[in-house]
Amino acid sequence: MVLDNTNIKDYLKDDVLKKNIFFYFFSNAYLEYLEEHGRKESTIELYANILKQIIKVLGKETTFDEVDERTVSWLISQLTVSENTARIYLHVFGGMMEFATGRNPVRRAKLLWNKSEIDRIFIDRDQFSVLLQSASNDTDRIAL
Repeated sequence: MVLDNTNIKDYLKDDVLKKNIFFYFFSNAYLEYLEEHGRKESTIELYANILKQIIKVLGKETTFDEVDERTVSWLISQLTVSENTARIYLHVFGGMMEFATGRNPVRRAKLLWNKSEIDRIFIDRDQFSVLLQSASNDTDRIAL
């Protein structure tokens, strides 16, 4: 099979990515698939940039077979983005992997993320003392 840019829309114009021909090919095929299924051009460009970043982090030697749940955990540690952005990156990458291989290592990793929508209320030392004194038993005190 020859990677021909006349047959595949070339969203990922980067020599480093082309060295890993399988990720390059399937990333392009995935982006074409998304386009055929009505995704906006801006979404496709965003996904292309995300896949480019992830493929660069994985390196040219990584194969599809090597990408598993441990790889996903390692990938999170290598991304220099916020947790919310990492979630988006991994969602896109997991979708591409599922498209290419039929399995989604991101979903299989069953990652636990912080719940950023929780409002945390911080109390000072005096407020904590009042709570501690109002604890009715040892279990309540331990919980505090």
